[in-house]
Amino acid sequence: MTVMDEQLVETPAWFLDAIRAPKVSRYVNVEGAVIHYQAWNEGDWDKPALLFVHGFCAHAKWWDFIAPAFLNTHRVYAMDLSGMGDSESRIHYVHEVWSKDIVEVARAVGNGQKVAVAGHSFGGSRSTEAVAQHPELFSQLVILDSYFYLAEGEESRRKRNVPPKGGERIYDTFEIAYSRFRFTPDQSTLPFIYEYIGRNSIRQRGDQWGWKFDNEILGFTHHDLDHSTSLKSVQVPVSLIHAEHSTVASHSLVQRIADTVPQCKAKIMISGAQHHIMCDKPLELIEALKSVL
Repeated sequence: MTVMDEQLVETPAWFLDAIRAPKVSRYVNVEGAVIHYQAWNEGDWDKPALLFVHGFCAHAKWWDFIAPAFLNTHRVYAMDLSGMGDSESRIHYVHEVWSKDIVEVARAVGNGQKVAVAGHSFGGSRSTEAVAQHPELFSQLVILDSYFYLAEGEESRRKRNVPPKGGERIYDTFEIAYSRFRFTPDQSTLPFIYEYIGRNSIRQRGDQWGWKFDNEILGFTHHDLDHSTSLKSVQVPVSLIHAEHSTVASHSLVQRIADTVPQCKAKIMISGAQHHIMCDKPLELIEALKSVL
């Protein structure tokens, strides 16, 4: 991990204002697991709902400095997928469980209205499956630098850069745990964002500290699935936002996704960005999202 040169620059006001924006925690039960989501302005029923979905082993607080930028136009929410963040773990994981998490949270926050969903990385592919299966719940889909395995014409499958499942990593102090925090895939990032996400990725376990994800999900792979059917089945407008220097979604893959979905509304590349776009180009990501929502 490389912390960018802004390390000596004070945390900017826009970031502090965003993470201080009032929000509350809400919960919904999805097939035996309690799923947590954050709500910023849930009482603004005159505005359409917008739901953010995080990537693999991440959590809702990755959106804390992005989501508040949309409070003037949307009712804004960010969720934790099961086994991650503050949602409950499951005894067994199959790829369908996470799309069901998204469906039920969308049902809860929509309250009879359609929801716009923006998913990053693993959250993008899971959101796509949710939207494909339940078009009645969603108004549009924004896919943020997500990998999809498209069998036809695919030369090779991407191997997800996640450690193999093994013993759970537990640390004696919070600071030791924080010192071990890394992005996957690794990349340079703004220092205040690195610190915020890192410190919010740790939970206390008795008198020790560990990560905010279930160790059982490590080693899980969804890349053996052909995502072509889900992409072709999406009945709502789709926007693709991807990073110029992504190691997850190549430019050719993004174009193939655009060619596969029936309604590609926009395809935007964030110049200079790496896979975790919100961590190195947050303001540019906000502007790109505003342009498509």
